[in-house]
Amino acid sequence: RGGSFGQIMPSFRYSQRLGSNTCASVEGSYQHGDGNYPFLLVNGINKTHEKRINSDIDAWTGEANLYHTFADHSKISAKASWFYSNRGLPGAVILYNPISRERLWDEDFFAQTLYQRQLSERWQLEARLKYSHSWNRYVDTDVKYQNGRQVDTNRQNEYYASATVGWSPLEYFQVSLAE
Repeated sequence: RGGSFGQIMPSFRYSQRLGSNTCASVEGSYQHGDGNYPFLLVNGINKTHEKRINSDIDAWTGEANLYHTFADHSKISAKASWFYSNRGLPGAVILYNPISRERLWDEDFFAQTLYQRQLSERWQLEARLKYSHSWNRYVDTDVKYQNGRQVDTNRQNEYYASATVGWSPLEYFQVSLAE
């Protein structure tokens, strides 16, 4: 795909059956845009043609999936996903000052798995595990900051585990307990 202002977005996807009970897929994409679009700046009776700067983006994504069904008909699925971007933040339009030096970097990753098993006609089990990591960095270079630069870095890690048991005493009635 492509678009205005230097926008390109190539991507790929590949899926493969790895056996009678297993399949996998991988996919990825890239996005680029220079974002330098023209606009009309009106200041009273004065009108000037300007160009937006520092609106660029470069972003990458990737994902892998795996699905398997065991001989007892239980199932497991796993997924890993990654995203990274580097972008300019154009800031406010200020008369006679088109400069903006703000930048933002983002990275997100997660991996998760799901296991499902029918224990009997009326009982089923489901278990989940997930890990996620998020990171971003913001930088603004400007004389208004002490040392001429503001840098903020944030990180977050999450861990998640869950198990659910379901019971169906009647055809259209189900009770479950999750921890």
